[in-house]
Amino acid sequence: MSTAMAVATRARYALRVLACFGGFPAGTSLMAEDLVRMIRVPPSSLDGVLLGLTHAGILSSRKGRAGGYSLQVPSDRITVGEILRIFGGGVNPLPCLGTSAGDLCGGCPEDPEICGTRALMLRVRDAAASILDVTTIADLSASPGSRA
Repeated sequence: MSTAMAVATRARYALRVLACFGGFPAGTSLMAEDLVRMIRVPPSSLDGVLLGLTHAGILSSRKGRAGGYSLQVPSDRITVGEILRIFGGGVNPLPCLGTSAGDLCGGCPEDPEICGTRALMLRVRDAAASILDVTTIADLSASPGSRA
C-alpha cells in the first residue's frame, strides 16, 4: 500500500505537541518530560520534534529549573499546513506534484503536462491544502479529544 498522502510521524507528533500547548493559557511553559506524559510520544522522537519546532521559531526553549518550552507564536496563527510542510513536506498525493523539477512518478510513461491522473491529484492536493492552511492549532486544541 502506498503512503504518498500519509502524514509523517514527526508531523503528527508536532501537531500533538502544539495542540497540547494550545490547551494552556498563553505563555505556559512545559517541560519535555511533561509533554511525554501528556501526549504519549516517545522521548527520543519528542526531542527531534521540539528541536524542529524551536528552529522554526514556533517554540522557544529555556534551560534551568523554571525552564521548558513555550509557544512563540499564538496557536491561532499556526496552521496545520505549515506544520506538515516543516516536518513532512506537505500533502502531495503523487511524486510528480513535488517541488523538485525532477520529481516524477516511478515508471510513469506520461508527460506530466498531459497526465490526467496528475491533473486530478493536483486538484486533490489543492483541496487538502485549502483546508490545512486555514485550520489552526487553536482549532485542533478546541476540538473534542484534542490530542491531534
